[in-house]
Amino acid sequence: MLFGQNLVGKDGRTIEEADPTWLKSRADKFFASGDIMSAASAYGAALELDADHPACRANRAACYLKLNKFEECERDCDLGLKLSDASDALKVKFACRRAAARCGAGKYSEAAEDFRQAASLADRDSDDQRKLFADAARADVLAEAARCKTTGDALLKAGDAKGAVDAYGEALGHEPSFVSALANRAAARLASGDAAGAVDDCGAALDIFESDDVVAGPVPPAGTSQRRTWVLRTLARRGAALSRCGRLDDAVADFEAAVATAAASVHLIATEKALCESDP
Repeated sequence: MLFGQNLVGKDGRTIEEADPTWLKSRADKFFASGDIMSAASAYGAALELDADHPACRANRAACYLKLNKFEECERDCDLGLKLSDASDALKVKFACRRAAARCGAGKYSEAAEDFRQAASLADRDSDDQRKLFADAARADVLAEAARCKTTGDALLKAGDAKGAVDAYGEALGHEPSFVSALANRAAARLASGDAAGAVDDCGAALDIFESDDVVAGPVPPAGTSQRRTWVLRTLARRGAALSRCGRLDDAVADFEAAVATAAASVHLIATEKALCESDP
């Protein structure tokens, strides 16, 4: 301050705003308060001044992960892992956050390698290292489930509904909560004439969608319009299966629930659009 006035540079920034350390501190406060978007913006401002600031790069990656911006998180972690002055502890964070982002994007094999990289940097035989190796093994299982689901998708698209049912079943054998395989197996069962099986798969998928548990597989985050679209499709699919089973009252209830979900989804999309347009 000089005579009660902030010193302002030629770019319009105050002295504080031109200091990456001050910006990081501000971003940390935003993050702690739960204002993740503002935190990401403040870390970004700091990185504009010092692109090689390891902590800001790691923390913005954490913000992007919370915001489900997986590509952005992965990109920050890629850059962070190349920083020569990043400590091993920070590199563990970069590798773990990139692994989580890749899991969110369905890139499980790559995520497993990230977890192993993080484990190699962790203290030998520590609890952290054991947990990281366990995370890598978990990612390997999800990679196998994803591979089987991809096979099922190709078979269903080619018209081999029964073959698709088997492939989706193999995926679910690896990971029972791989909900996209479950929902798609319902479609394959319906196409192959197994309406009762389709009803069961849709019901199981809806239970997973409505639970508070972490959902396996690349699935839109809870509370988003995309997640509601998945729920809508599953309700409509179960309604169709129920009607084929002669359970018309139950079918009508599902179709009505699908209509209500669609209306809520339209409102949510409008809200999300307004929030995006209001971002600086």
